[in-house]
Amino acid sequence: MYLGDSSMKVTETHYLPLLSIWKKKAAAGDSEADAKIKLTENLSKIQILSNKDSFGLPEEATLMFSHGGYKVINKQTSNGESIFAIRDIESFSKDESGRDISFLMVIVGTTEDDAITLEKVTAYASSHLETFCKELAELFYYDAEKNGVVFKLSSMNAIIKRIASEANNTLLTINGVKNVKAKRGTVSLLVLPEGLTKDFALAEQGIKGVPVQSVSISEILPLDNQKKMVALLQNVNGVKKSLFTDRRILYIVGGSVFIGFLIGYFLGRQ
Repeated sequence: MYLGDSSMKVTETHYLPLLSIWKKKAAAGDSEADAKIKLTENLSKIQILSNKDSFGLPEEATLMFSHGGYKVINKQTSNGESIFAIRDIESFSKDESGRDISFLMVIVGTTEDDAITLEKVTAYASSHLETFCKELAELFYYDAEKNGVVFKLSSMNAIIKRIASEANNTLLTINGVKNVKAKRGTVSLLVLPEGLTKDFALAEQGIKGVPVQSVSISEILPLDNQKKMVALLQNVNGVKKSLFTDRRILYIVGGSVFIGFLIGYFLGRQ
């Protein structure tokens, strides 16, 4: 789904799966359906991505939707478009068996400033996974009156401005600091899920032969979960003193913000 972009001035966008049905009923003289149309026809809509209309989604992002092999990834295309993606985000919805429904998110940036913003988003999301995913899920809600799902677009725009001004592009791991720096034709960060090898991830994402900076999710210090972070450090032998004294790390902790982005969101869309 394409949820919108940062140039849009509306507060929310809406997914209205019953709209086409209401139109058919209204054409047959159904007054209730006609009232529903009048209530929703001028709302900004969430669009369905398809082969015919990708809404500007780069072709390089296709495998991020269709294949796994990553938890977080940041890639810059040869054309300079920046792509950030994160998988397996639990929503607040359940399936018919009571299981959590998960989704993935992709953000696309088109300018150099967008690339810098997505570097920061990547580093923050990787080290604040629990917080990030929770905030992301909270940007959706169901509107019973309109019989559809609503996305809080203006909230996301505010979040983007905040992360761009307060965060940075450094990531703290048990092996030291990693910098997320976008460069054309490279993957600036690939976070590997538990149990997956780098070779498998490269094959899944079709990026064998591409320069890739990777890190296992188990090596990243979770800055939003102090108990888990302390336990991780206690199990690491010879942790470098620099992990606790590096000024960049202090900035990450002090500048932490709650952020969330969703599928199909575009930065700097022209």
